[in-house]
Formats: sequence, structure tokens, C-alpha cells
Amino acid sequence: MEQFETKFIINKDAYEEMRWLFLSTQDKFIILFCIVVAAAVSIGGILERRLEFVVFGILFAIIFLVAMFWNLRKSIKINLQRAQESTGSTDLEVLTSFTDDGIKTFNCLTNGTSTISYNDINKFAQTKSMYVLLTKSNQFMVVDKATLTEKGQSKEFVRFINSKLPHAKRNGAI
Repeated sequence: MEQFETKFIINKDAYEEMRWLFLSTQDKFIILFCIVVAAAVSIGGILERRLEFVVFGILFAIIFLVAMFWNLRKSIKINLQRAQESTGSTDLEVLTSFTDDGIKTFNCLTNGTSTISYNDINKFAQTKSMYVLLTKSNQFMVVDKATLTEKGQSKEFVRFINSKLPHAKRNGAI
């Protein structure tokens, strides 16, 4: 039995809304580590009154953050380009529903259906307009929050997902 069916358009705006979800725990650790190193170099420069260390630390942090942001933007651009090449559009309309065995996604442009097992989901997140379920390889399924809210199913959906995904990491106030 399928339940919690929603339709959502995955486009540039949706990717932008989800972009920070694609960072792994390892990526976040690397970002934090580099910022701490840059801060330590800058603080050391201040304490030793060595302006070049302060400048180096600040520039290192800025360059690193810009590179990470650029990499996320590039990833979004590549995904949109892949969508354009495979479907002829960057606006992918998908129907997502849930069964006892997994998450079923139907691509309205290609008429393709895929089902992903709950065991393959490792992250459950919430953004402003959607719930996002991600696999280890960052494949994602989206669920339109507005549709669930209109149907009065938001709380029921979150309880259902929590029961199916006790192992998944949570992002956002879920």
C-alpha cells in the first residue's frame, strides 16, 4: 500500500535549498579543522605581532570557504546539466510515495519508476519546503511539506519515517 504521495518539482531552487545536505560528516570535519587552523595561525600572528600570519590565516580561511562553496555550486550545475541531457528539462517533476518496503519515486517526464529500500537511506532532513531522504551516495528523494500539511499528514509522516529509519541521521528540527 502506497501512502504519503506528494508531487514536487526538483529544479535549481530545490537544489539550492538542499545544497548543505550534500556535505558529508567528513566534509564538515575538514571545514571545521581548516577554520580552526586558520584561526590559530591568525591568533598566533596577533600574539606575536606578525601581521603576515594574521593575513595568511584570514586569507586561508576565505579561500577555503570560497572553494567549498564553489564546489557545491558546481555540483548543483552538473546535476541540472544531467537532468537537461537526460530529460530535456531542468525542472524534474517527481511523485514520491512510501510503501512498507521502500520509497517509490516516479519521474513524470521519463515515466521511470525506482524504489529505494529504507535500509539504503542514511539521512532524513527537513528544509523550508521539503523533507529530504538521502542515501549514502547522496541520491535523494523529496517530499513536499506543503502537500502533507494540506492533507494534515505532516506529523504522521514524520512518525512513519522515524519508525522506518531509526538508523538515519537527522538534520533540521525533525
